[in-house]
Amino acid sequence: MLPHNLLVTSRPFKLSPGTSLSSYIAFSFSPNATHTHLAILLFSSKFLPLSGPGSGNPVPSEERLVGVVFDARANNVGFCVGSVDLFVVRDLGSVGLAIGGGEKLRSWVDYDASSKELEVRVQKSGSEDRPYEPVLAHPVNFSRLWGMVRI
Repeated sequence: MLPHNLLVTSRPFKLSPGTSLSSYIAFSFSPNATHTHLAILLFSSKFLPLSGPGSGNPVPSEERLVGVVFDARANNVGFCVGSVDLFVVRDLGSVGLAIGGGEKLRSWVDYDASSKELEVRVQKSGSEDRPYEPVLAHPVNFSRLWGMVRI
């Protein structure tokens, strides 16, 4: 599911062999939220500028999309690669987390170039350190998906 609003960084970066990525976000969903998804999308600017339905926002071509999606209703986090459909999903209740109740959470989305693995770590806000173990991990080969291009 694509977001209703899209924030695109104005400063692209070069993805080259050996490049690892890390992103941190703090968020919460109010218990009565009508929008219950948060998506972190990665895509190459080479594959823009389709338009979103009625929004005029650029939307990436689905087959080149990599995303991490938090779903407050289902209390899960999942990956989408090459499609807007989630195909690797983890129930956050299995690690003692509930994302739909208004509690602040912190998440790290990391790509390790050596293992070609995308990882998601999540914890309650106020916890001391970044978790060592990811709650979700999946192999992604950005070189094969996009080639060595600016994203």
